[in-house]
Amino acid sequence: MSGRVLVLCTHWSEDYWTRPREAPYPGRSYKELPEWDKLVNSCPLPALGVYIRGRLRGEYVDRTHKEIVYLKVTGMRFDEETEQPYFRIEPICESSIPSKIFLESFPAISLFTVVEGTKILEILKALGEEPPKEWIELIGAGKPIIGWRDYVGKYFLDLIDGELSDNDFEDRCYQLLTSLGFEVEQLGHKVVGEYPDGEAKIDDINNSL
Repeated sequence: MSGRVLVLCTHWSEDYWTRPREAPYPGRSYKELPEWDKLVNSCPLPALGVYIRGRLRGEYVDRTHKEIVYLKVTGMRFDEETEQPYFRIEPICESSIPSKIFLESFPAISLFTVVEGTKILEILKALGEEPPKEWIELIGAGKPIIGWRDYVGKYFLDLIDGELSDNDFEDRCYQLLTSLGFEVEQLGHKVVGEYPDGEAKIDDINNSL
């Protein structure tokens, strides 16, 4: 499976995508971007910086004559109160394609969206564009987007379903932690007595859970 490409749009300035920056999207929510957590965990990601039309300080501006820019997204975060997303970007190089031409082949449905790498590469090829090697390598040519659920089997995923008995839940937690390399002493229903739900010890520091 090909990697994903972020398509980021703005009309703020004509050189917006040509400088390293953290790009905010006021008034938007990170939840508008599917698989946010998986994308965050997969950074750095390939992206395209696209210029669009819009209103700026009460005036209508059109930046679509500016070329799209190949970007590397090195980090993503969001404001916990407003849900506003931020993308840390580093420019790789400008393309030879004006944003207007690119948008005719790929109409932007949002200020930020994620697209399969194969689709973007097909569009660029049809427009006679050859992306830089560094950017293509970011796509990964088969690099999957992996979340923590992809690392564990169904046996451990049952822990989040809420259908296990108390004893089975304790047993699965013990088995999961030991499989991850932790040294675990299981008490719970194994030993008579009252104990906290968990106690972690790191370098002689105890923390009850």
